[in-house]
Amino acid sequence: GGGAEAREVACVEASLHRVHHELLKDVDEELYMCLQGENVLPQLYLIRWMRLLFAREFCIDQVFILWDAIFEDLAIVEYLCVSLLEVSRTRYLNAASNGCLFQELLRPGAYVLWGASTLVSHARSLMGETRQEFVILPNRLTRQNDFASKIWNQCSGVRKKKKSL
Repeated sequence: GGGAEAREVACVEASLHRVHHELLKDVDEELYMCLQGENVLPQLYLIRWMRLLFAREFCIDQVFILWDAIFEDLAIVEYLCVSLLEVSRTRYLNAASNGCLFQELLRPGAYVLWGASTLVSHARSLMGETRQEFVILPNRLTRQNDFASKIWNQCSGVRKKKKSL
């Protein structure tokens, strides 16, 4: 019993360490040093992102897009974390200079206003040999049919069938 639980904790700790101390440091040393200087432990923000698969950071339609990518390749989760840090880097650096970085990192709710597909593209580029420049695209999704999510489309199809019965 206890051995399996200890291994699971060790796996989570290893993943948190990799995202914070390896991937982020490699991608954005300035942001990494800022978080280190403020004594921000990766457990403070990464646990929620990873355990809830970003469900509190995005609106549900965007969560489905992220989940599509995650279910295709679980390894992308760590890179999505780095991409999420990158998309919010200016906000975090400004918050650190104002002494409120912890509050900014722990803000609950769907505060990410950029499209999940942008985050997925950036995360995939981090996973590959060639990195793409990170271009923040605003989330322009206003209608259900404006985004392509396998999960959402399947759920919508089931609901439509139930209504017609």
